[in-house]
Amino acid sequence: MRRERVRRDTFHGNNTNICKAGMKLVYKIIISDELVFAKPERIKYIARIIDAVDHSSTWAEFRHRMPRDEYSTVMLLSFDDQDKPRPKGSDRFDDDVIVPSTSEGYYPPHLEDEMFHGILPGDLIQSYCRCSNGYAVDAKDLNEIRTEMKRRGYKLTPILEEEMLRGILPSDILKKYGNCESNHYGDVCCWIDQKYLDEITEELERRGYELVDGSGDKSFVW
Repeated sequence: MRRERVRRDTFHGNNTNICKAGMKLVYKIIISDELVFAKPERIKYIARIIDAVDHSSTWAEFRHRMPRDEYSTVMLLSFDDQDKPRPKGSDRFDDDVIVPSTSEGYYPPHLEDEMFHGILPGDLIQSYCRCSNGYAVDAKDLNEIRTEMKRRGYKLTPILEEEMLRGILPSDILKKYGNCESNHYGDVCCWIDQKYLDEITEELERRGYELVDGSGDKSFVW
């Protein structure tokens, strides 16, 4: 599979706005050699989505397991926008109808990817982020993205908007340690090698971050 290197200077980590002393981050090595950092509350949020998608047998069960706001978004994108009737609670749950696609790996969200592009939904990443620009979003598209996020029920506070478009790690750390390549499908794959764990944690702690080893946390799924 042919991959092309993506420019590191387009990584969208955050700089100062949401990087505050005392911020807690959990880290974990996944797939044997890739390092992931995430906020504890985001780990729990994504874990609920994964649990709902993987273990629901009916749509009622899916609704019960999902975060309420996330369930509303799934219904909007998967049924209302497709001009399809919403399923009855007793109907058999079928994750293949979810938009964005679960079978193509766009849903549930990936914590590893979010280190680089923030929590912008996967389908909007596909629409607005170009491989030649890494995970960068063109400024001319911001108003369209904001309009779509509001339509989906998001209340775009300045902090949430920052988290939507930027990863949780400082930009200089992503540029120094991050790797991104685009495959022949045009998808961007980004990761941080676990060999840099000690260097990164030392630097984050120096900057005032509170770091927690999440290696034993089974809910921390990449």
